[in-house]
Amino acid sequence: LLGLQDKLEDMLQLDLPKGEYELPICTEHKRNGQIFRGHPDYRGNGPWRDWAIFHWGDPDEGGYGDLPCQIWCFVTVQGLPDSDSEDTHDDAPRVEHGGIFVENGTYAVVEAGKWDPNEEEITMSDLFLPFFKVRRGANKKRVFYLADVDSIVAPMCVVPDIGCQGGDRYFQVKSRNEWVEEFTSWLEDPHEYD
Repeated sequence: LLGLQDKLEDMLQLDLPKGEYELPICTEHKRNGQIFRGHPDYRGNGPWRDWAIFHWGDPDEGGYGDLPCQIWCFVTVQGLPDSDSEDTHDDAPRVEHGGIFVENGTYAVVEAGKWDPNEEEITMSDLFLPFFKVRRGANKKRVFYLADVDSIVAPMCVVPDIGCQGGDRYFQVKSRNEWVEEFTSWLEDPHEYD
């Protein structure tokens, strides 16, 4: 995380006339009564990295829709001039990271996932949705993104695909409030070929 902190601090210097800027890093964020954590060593028992669905824009408008993301930590960006502020010049550099322009606010540092497009894999289970973590290059390096905490849609329950080569495939367990409908649908289906 220190490498990410250094990188973001360097980028933020572009817009900040002040001396050094220390980026506050937080390990939990409470939203709508739900606590999300991203901690490197929670209570001395190892990392705690929650999963959540984040909204990455409307696909009809060039966005990616709702995607699974694993939270590593939260950062609070302060001191950047507002986009409509008099201090902002048209030629002033804008801070960009992971495809978004950074403004004042709180962001989750996440590894994003993408849903498995293979229809056969998707239909193998009624309760699990397969997805992959986004990796870069032949070495499958981690890719971190900043996601505005306002884009958190819901928490996720995730289990790793133990048999997957490379260890970057997971399953989202559908929310419990969807189980009744799935079970009812299964009961009503014909079962002569089961």
